[in-house]
Amino acid sequence: MSSDISDEIGSMGRRRFIQSMSALGISATTLNFLTQDALAEVSDNPKDMVPRLKALRHKNHDEVKKGAKPEREPVFYSIPRDQWVQTEAPYDAAKKLESQLPNDPQIQVMIRKSGPRKKSNSHIEVVHETVEMNGAEIKPESSLNSLKEQTPDTISGSVGKGKNLVEVSGIPVRVKESRATLDDRNEFEGEYHPTPAGCCITNPVPDPDDENVTVGCPAYNSGTSTGGWLTSGHQYAGETDVKTWQPVNKLTGTDVLGYNSVLHDPNEGDTGDFSFVATDGNFDRKYDIAASSNNTYEGWYLYGTLGMDKIKDLKEDGTPVYKQGIHTGRNQGEILSISSDDVYVVIDCDRYEGDSGGPYYWVDEYGESYMIGIHRGNSADSYSESKGTLLPWIEANTDIYV
Repeated sequence: MSSDISDEIGSMGRRRFIQSMSALGISATTLNFLTQDALAEVSDNPKDMVPRLKALRHKNHDEVKKGAKPEREPVFYSIPRDQWVQTEAPYDAAKKLESQLPNDPQIQVMIRKSGPRKKSNSHIEVVHETVEMNGAEIKPESSLNSLKEQTPDTISGSVGKGKNLVEVSGIPVRVKESRATLDDRNEFEGEYHPTPAGCCITNPVPDPDDENVTVGCPAYNSGTSTGGWLTSGHQYAGETDVKTWQPVNKLTGTDVLGYNSVLHDPNEGDTGDFSFVATDGNFDRKYDIAASSNNTYEGWYLYGTLGMDKIKDLKEDGTPVYKQGIHTGRNQGEILSISSDDVYVVIDCDRYEGDSGGPYYWVDEYGESYMIGIHRGNSADSYSESKGTLLPWIEANTDIYV
């Protein structure tokens, strides 16, 4: 960091430092963890190179692999300010637009790539979504025509404050009608003890004809000091304390993974789609990704959760991420869109029934895996697009973390 800037920032107290960085427009999540020393490691001048939160990473990973409670630390990087402006301004515009539209969980404001290739600009997509599951439909309260009448063709977004304010105008807005099917039903269906991300679990609804869904990832509930696993929520049909198996063995009652406790089920009007299955002590968590054979693992150890900054930048760069499910297996695809409230993400990957609950994750250049989201279902009437609940949002709104 240049001497004048480093001296000025280094002499600031914590409160003034946060105010100064906030005026530049640095995200609140990043500011929760950023220190002067951490800033100095990634940026000579935050007005030119903007600090970003890459991930919350295990600092006791060897102990976590043996079953210990995860302890995490922030990891930062930086990007050029002009790139940062083009990434963040559409999110500001989307939040403004969301506040002007009906408050309806079936109307979602998404920031979507305008093309399939790298460095493509984003536009805002207002999704009028009807969700179908088990023959029932959940529809928006507002009609599609009414939504179109309330939605402008373009909108502006800004970043920074005061003399650091930068505005981007003319961001396109499009309204789209969508029907989404939640997956409720092959690979990774064998026995995995200890249990990693991306393998099968029994669909817990008490019906012997039900099939399987997918484990999202090992996780920890700090509110109850309990280890367990994340998966999707909708297959629990609004019920908690439901016995869950890995793999399927309902007749003998063995292979019990645990019982679901925290539940967000969109069919019950909840935001997000996930559930936490608390271990009953039979099987250990495995902070790894399931490979194709029984009790085999990829060695792509899960080190934590990606920050929203990094998820947004992966979307803008067109960097492929992974999705894993017991029906479609393991796929790679670009992040296509992110909702304005940071709840949902859509990726360019095939999906089918049984993939529900599976992990979206990214493997960095060191071979470390980081969670992005939990698979929910399809998006935009397409089996080639997958929609999931973002892990940073789950962690920000519950006591559960990876």
